[in-house]
Amino acid sequence: MEVGRDARRFRGSYRVALSADPRLSISGDLRRAEVAAKAVRSLKDQLAIAKLPLAKELPDFPFKGTPINAALVGDLAPGSFIAHQQQRAGRR
Repeated sequence: MEVGRDARRFRGSYRVALSADPRLSISGDLRRAEVAAKAVRSLKDQLAIAKLPLAKELPDFPFKGTPINAALVGDLAPGSFIAHQQQRAGRR
C-alpha cells in the first residue's frame, strides 16, 4: 500500500515539473496547429465533395425571374452596414 501512495505522490510532482517545462508549451502549440490544419483540410474536402463553384461574381447572378431584390443585394454587398452597426453598438 505504501508503494502506491509514493507512486501517486511522484506522479503528482512529475506533472507539476512538466507543466513548467517550456517544451510542453511548444508541443501544445503544435497540437493546436495540427487541429487547425485538420479543420482546414476537412473544410476543403467537404467543399470538393459538394462540388460548389469556387467563385461567382454578383453581376453574373441572374436576378430576373427570382423574388430577390437586386437593388437591396447590391446595397448590402459592400458590407458597410456592418461597420455602421458596430459603431452604434460601441456607443451604448
